Amino acid sequence: MPFLNPIEFVCENISISPIKSKNIVSCKWDLSENNELLKEVKIFLKDDMIAKLQPGSKPG
Repeated sequence: MPFLNPIEFVCENISISPIKSKNIVSCKWDLSENNELLKEVKIFLKDDMIAKLQPGSKPG
C-alpha cells in the first residue's frame, strides 16, 4: 500500500505538532462565481495555512 502523503507532495521544512483542540482548525471554502463548483479549500491551524485542496489534485 502506498504512503498517503508521498514525499514529493510534502513540505520538508514544516513541522506540525499534534492537534489537541478542534478550535484551532479552520477551513476556507472557495467556490466559483456562481457558487456551484468548488475551486479550492484552504486548511488552517490558527492563522497558518497548512494545506490547499483542489478538485482533481494529487494526492487525493
